[in-house]
Amino acid sequence: MADIKNRINNFFEKAGTYFFENRIKTLIFILILAGLAFQTFKNLKLDVTIEGFLKKNDPVLVDYSKFREDFVNDEIIVIEVEAREVFEKNFLVKFKKLHDELESEIPYLDDITSIINVRNTRGEKDELIVEDLFENFPRTDKEILSLKEKASSNPLYENLVISEDLKKTAIVLRLFSYSPKDETDFMSSFESSESMESQSEKTRLTMGESGEAVEKAIEIINKYKGKNFNIYISGTAAVDHFLVKLIPKDSQKFLYLAYLTVIILLGVVFRRFSGVFIPFIIVSLTLIFTLALFSVFNVAIKHPTQTLPSFLLAVSVCYSVHILALFYYNLDGGKSRKESIVEAMGHSGTAILLTGITTAVGFLSFSGSDDAPVSELGTFAGAGVFIAVFLTFILIPSLVSFIPEKKKHRKAVKKVPVLDILLMKIAKISTGRPVLILSLAFAVTGISVLGFRLVEFSHNTLEWIPATAVIRTDTEKIDKDLKGTVSMEIIIDTGKENGLYNPALLNKIAEAASEIENISTKKVATGKAWSLTEIVKETNKALHGNNQEFYKIPDSRELCAQELFLFSNSGSDDLEDFTDSGFSKARVSVKLPFEDAVAYHEYIKKVEALLEAEFPDVSVTATGLIMIYARVIATTIQGMKISYAIAITAVTFFMILLMGNLRLGLISMIPNLFPIVIIIGIAGYLSVPFSLFIMLIGNIIIGLAVDDTIHFMHNFKKYQDLGNTCEEAVEKTLLTAGRAMLLTSMILSGAFFIYLFASLNNLKDFGILAGLAILLALIADFFITPALLKVVYGQSMAKRERTEKLKKSFIKELQEN
Repeated sequence: MADIKNRINNFFEKAGTYFFENRIKTLIFILILAGLAFQTFKNLKLDVTIEGFLKKNDPVLVDYSKFREDFVNDEIIVIEVEAREVFEKNFLVKFKKLHDELESEIPYLDDITSIINVRNTRGEKDELIVEDLFENFPRTDKEILSLKEKASSNPLYENLVISEDLKKTAIVLRLFSYSPKDETDFMSSFESSESMESQSEKTRLTMGESGEAVEKAIEIINKYKGKNFNIYISGTAAVDHFLVKLIPKDSQKFLYLAYLTVIILLGVVFRRFSGVFIPFIIVSLTLIFTLALFSVFNVAIKHPTQTLPSFLLAVSVCYSVHILALFYYNLDGGKSRKESIVEAMGHSGTAILLTGITTAVGFLSFSGSDDAPVSELGTFAGAGVFIAVFLTFILIPSLVSFIPEKKKHRKAVKKVPVLDILLMKIAKISTGRPVLILSLAFAVTGISVLGFRLVEFSHNTLEWIPATAVIRTDTEKIDKDLKGTVSMEIIIDTGKENGLYNPALLNKIAEAASEIENISTKKVATGKAWSLTEIVKETNKALHGNNQEFYKIPDSRELCAQELFLFSNSGSDDLEDFTDSGFSKARVSVKLPFEDAVAYHEYIKKVEALLEAEFPDVSVTATGLIMIYARVIATTIQGMKISYAIAITAVTFFMILLMGNLRLGLISMIPNLFPIVIIIGIAGYLSVPFSLFIMLIGNIIIGLAVDDTIHFMHNFKKYQDLGNTCEEAVEKTLLTAGRAMLLTSMILSGAFFIYLFASLNNLKDFGILAGLAILLALIADFFITPALLKVVYGQSMAKRERTEKLKKSFIKELQEN
């Protein structure tokens, strides 16, 4: 084992010599790579949609994509207008102007629906007429009253375009599913799914294009806001646009703050320009190369992956600190630049490589997750760590050879530094009172474990947004007034052409929609459910002299077919929204409030049980954004269980291998698990939503905190092998590795604490808990690890000393006799 370590150390010494002597070649090589990486930045994409949380081959996402191919885009912009009385002339005049301007000015608009143009089906003699409700704008109070009566008596309108109290009305804007930049794709969006080209060849409407529509809508409604004309905006497209605007700003802010924090800390510690400049170059190149990988592999940056730059910046700096600290120490001791860097590489290279591997393992454990951004974060963070290690090894020797440095010869220090006094006291306390320290640690751990039962899993995009943000308050109001801003889509597939002409099946669909409207759970209640059957009922009523008694499904298959044929020839395209051209599939839309994804699970179970009972003989698929929300939190929880198991197992095995001792390897894991347990308990007691971001903390901490543990245990074992007692080995470890551990922990915790300046609540929670976890890991390494070592090795050392004394005494007696 010792021979292997010596070989590895010699390898790093040779590497240091090579890159020091071949500095020009090295830097030209890196500059060429950086130039190529920069070229890829133009292809970087941002995706904050809920679909982006699932992998492309996820069954739920596949169902959703198929739904969008067969029917329409269900991502919408919802605008609510509130008045004292909707059916009042002045209000209606202004509302129509708003409707018309939105219709003519919003880019990428596929359809607009409000009380102005909502479907009004009626019969006139033997003719079926399908027209807009405001086909002829009312001029008199009598005409307005007539429209009001129609609106209040039509069940289709309630909570779709008008509230139950008739004081709020909605405008629903539906954007194109596919980008109109390609003229072929644009025209094909008007065709039936059977005549469309393969959807895989099309380009989804981009976040930028959707954002243009939202921005234009906001610009228009701001012109119309006024007394008795309050306007609110929401919908999935609007919420996504808010996040798209916020994430790049926050990411830039985090990066600037992280750089500032690191520069200040490096400046204070090294007090040299090169001590700041060299790490700055390395971390910047690490970020450039890692971001380039997103472009190369055509992966969009998503909400969780926006935290990646801050992680990599902090980790990269930590690697630089270990080599530069020893390099400057050697240089100040009178050694040459080359000797200093070669010795620093030989001493710290192995430890940095090992800590890089364990950190990467912590991140790579995410890679198998079904949650796309979590998987991508793990993959690219792991790759970024290896890039940081690689750049550290080749750039530090190259760069230190360029920068002129005046040797700062160390002077004899009479007074012991304050930090050394503190570290010696920590060593004395941790090894002097191990039972007390371990008892306290056990008590705190036990209390934290009790907090686990209070943990509540959560994935609520709306609650990430500040409570005072307009998009959040507007969404909450529209959900309250109009019973929902998101939807679940149910596709009933008969599997045969004209299968929907069956009156019994249509009645079942109508009955199911009615029952779904009555489904509610503790947090979720159906706002509205409607389908093809409303069209059939309206048509049947119109063809029977507008008699309300005939607002029902016809009894015969032939009559159903005839009425659907008549409606399809009426000039309305509403039929395309609820069935395919072959009348084999029916769509049921269910309107729901924007809620926590966890809250939808019970609701979905009730709906699926109902559908299974109602439609045993046909294929039924529940899809839509609600199903994606529910799937995301399910995959996240399951994926995190697996990731935690992989990370803990892999790092434990690696630590045992590294230490060359089973007992020492297992002991080294205790201080790494301690902060995770405490943080989960804190989250439970403080009712912090256990979101995707909070769930990431465990694996991240395992990967990062183990770095300090490796340095501690490596040094402890070295000093122990030299014949030092447990107390002496701990003290020497803290006086050497302890300084670097303290500095790197400050850098890492600072990189997380900057998220306190985030605009989104989930990032603030993440920053506080992750930063605290890093500090807890440091405390565990400073106190719990030495206490454990004292209990395990202190007793064995004492036993060996007693045995040795008895042996000497026995030999002495033998000699005397």
